[in-house]
Amino acid sequence: MNAVTLDRAAAAPHSPDMTPSTTDKTETLLRHAKAIAFDGCHKIYIAMTYKAAMRLQANGYGSGADGSKYYRVGTAKNQRRQAVSIVRHWYDQSCGWRFIHAVHGTGERDEDYEVVVDQGEEW
Repeated sequence: MNAVTLDRAAAAPHSPDMTPSTTDKTETLLRHAKAIAFDGCHKIYIAMTYKAAMRLQANGYGSGADGSKYYRVGTAKNQRRQAVSIVRHWYDQSCGWRFIHAVHGTGERDEDYEVVVDQGEEW
């Protein structure tokens, strides 16, 4: 999706044909993301700041316990594409309670969490 399309979608969010798809939204977030994390069951996070990424690691993501995973997202275009594929794979392998949230700031406040895919919604 090009920048013009994103600007139009932001200007008219209630128009179904202009709303970005989950893939588009995920790709856009991952352009600026620092890390991605998965608890091995249903929680998928996109860390948008280094502080959010460090908090996810401190909370055990990537420790290997219960299948949790944590990956830093590189700046190269192929690394961003790979991160989208990984998030999609995690989502497809998750249980029915699955969700994807982008974590801004430190991840300590409710306001730091942006819903990408909410529980009960589909990709």
